Amino acid sequence: QSERAFRLLSRRYGVDLAYTPMIHAEPFAADPEWRQKYFDAWRPVLDDRGVNIDKPLIAQFGGDDPETMLRAAKFVEPYVSAIDINMGCPTEEARRGGLHTHSPRCRRFGAYLLDSPNLVKR
Repeated sequence: QSERAFRLLSRRYGVDLAYTPMIHAEPFAADPEWRQKYFDAWRPVLDDRGVNIDKPLIAQFGGDDPETMLRAAKFVEPYVSAIDINMGCPTEEARRGGLHTHSPRCRRFGAYLLDSPNLVKR
């Protein structure tokens, strides 16, 4: 995981660029409580010079609906340096999507998007 405490520790030892844990786009886009729980960089961590030491930071989203992914990304855009779409997760959850969990409309994410190049282009 790359939660804030771990990112800050890693940065202390020379890590320049860090990612958030993968965030499920569907509930993140729809639910303010989910956003508060699963994104921890709403406020900067400033050093003694006033510089945010948790930057550059890339937010990683998982999902399969471009419009939902865009809505989710817009929430964090002012707080991160870039947005990443997870296209590498090989887990069973990624293969099944969120149908039985927190993302009922998500059919697949991660590495399982690679079988759908037209969707990936969108």
